[in-house]
Amino acid sequence: MWFSTVLVVAKMKFIKIKSEVERVLSRAKSMHPSQLTRNEEIIKRLASIVNSMLSENYEEIEIGEILQMIKSTNVDLFNRVIDLTKNPVKCRQIHSRYSWNIKLKKIRSK
Repeated sequence: MWFSTVLVVAKMKFIKIKSEVERVLSRAKSMHPSQLTRNEEIIKRLASIVNSMLSENYEEIEIGEILQMIKSTNVDLFNRVIDLTKNPVKCRQIHSRYSWNIKLKKIRSK
């Protein structure tokens, strides 16, 4: 019983994080790409979210999903956010594994 309660709370928390990232990215999408990569507020906010997910030991799939959301908005923004995280190498590895797993799922489903 305790384990299922923890999972429900963790999933709700991830949903809140995902909605916050979507809100920030929707604001980012309304900006010109050259302005976006210079907007420190958006970059710092996204880096802060990723850092907190890393420190709170979220699953790699969840972190990868957030990183993919950022990358699909703007690659330069993604690179700036990754560079500001506490562990850029780990973030790139997580994103790479996430992307690879998505590709494998697409191939297997055919």
